[in-house]
Amino acid sequence: MVDSIKIGQFIQEERKKIGLSQEELANKLFVTRQAVSKWEQGKSLLGYDLIQKICEIFNITTNEYFLGERTKKENKKEINNIPIKILKEEKKKQRKIFFISFAIIILLILLFFFFYFFNTYKKVEVYSIYGQDENFKINNSNAFISNDRSYINLGNIETEKEIVKLNLYYLKEDSKREMFTSSCRRKDNCSSSSFGGSIMQVRGGDAEYFTYEEIPLVIENLYVDISYYENKDDKEEKIATIKLYFTKLYTNNNLFFFYDKEEDREPIIFENDVFKDKLQKKVISEGFKYEIEEDTENEVYIKKYKDNIIVKFYLSPNYIMVVDEKKEEWFIYDYEYKDYRFTKYKGNETISSSTLFNGKITCFEGDCSNHLDYCNYYMDKYINPLIDF
Repeated sequence: MVDSIKIGQFIQEERKKIGLSQEELANKLFVTRQAVSKWEQGKSLLGYDLIQKICEIFNITTNEYFLGERTKKENKKEINNIPIKILKEEKKKQRKIFFISFAIIILLILLFFFFYFFNTYKKVEVYSIYGQDENFKINNSNAFISNDRSYINLGNIETEKEIVKLNLYYLKEDSKREMFTSSCRRKDNCSSSSFGGSIMQVRGGDAEYFTYEEIPLVIENLYVDISYYENKDDKEEKIATIKLYFTKLYTNNNLFFFYDKEEDREPIIFENDVFKDKLQKKVISEGFKYEIEEDTENEVYIKKYKDNIIVKFYLSPNYIMVVDEKKEEWFIYDYEYKDYRFTKYKGNETISSSTLFNGKITCFEGDCSNHLDYCNYYMDKYINPLIDF
């Protein structure tokens, strides 16, 4: 390694030998006196362009300069090896620079992937959305949520009522935060299909109805108000408020993805279709009779039990209904979404109504304190024996 202290002392000695001051040597080399002082103190080394000039002034070789002494008999071999020594040091320095640069590049790549991972891992989620009351059933709906964009797609709205307006919103601090409103004039022959299938961008770009941090709040407090008429001749507009429930279908929580080759994939069989086929065979074996309902034209299998109990298995929509005509109660189990709905009524008047979804009871009307007991009773006595196969 080049000894800067020894070289500095050598420059000072050679300068004094030829009777030059630091100022005079600096003028010859077109540098400042302070630069010469630093060389002689070993605080800095000459640039390669000045080494040749100072060697000419002192009448020394570059090898002698780098060794810091003139050639003598005893150091001749060492001086001759100076170029090799300098070359080795230069290669060592280049190798060090390479490894430092390589380490910096690797660090930057790791920081980039860490930043990318931190901002994308578990930041994409897909949900199915479901909600219903005694008049409306919203299904085939979904939501796509990421850290920069969010979309909601309202699917089918099953109802016999005439819908005239739909308002989607979430509750925050007991106030409505509207996200989407759609209306239809009555003379336009509005139907439930007029309001389904809309893909709404609710966050990102110009649509900023809520922040990313508020997504859990929106999921827990999303509602839709449906304005409707009871029948075509009715002049009084009514409003039904339906809470929407989210079921997570997907989140990007895999670090690595593996895909089977196309030829190795097995045919996809949808579980709901298999379940429905098995359930249909089960109800037939249990003595259910096939009918087509006159008012809805739905395909249904019906069986009458004792004490005025009627159980209906529908092929579409996907649910089983238990009707207790004596107690004026009806219970619906949706075997696709695995949710429950219970209603008590008196004549044409609904006394209480609720839904049970994801373990949560939502009461729409009346006192629902005992509805969970009712749901468990009907499930244990009538539904579970049918779906247990």
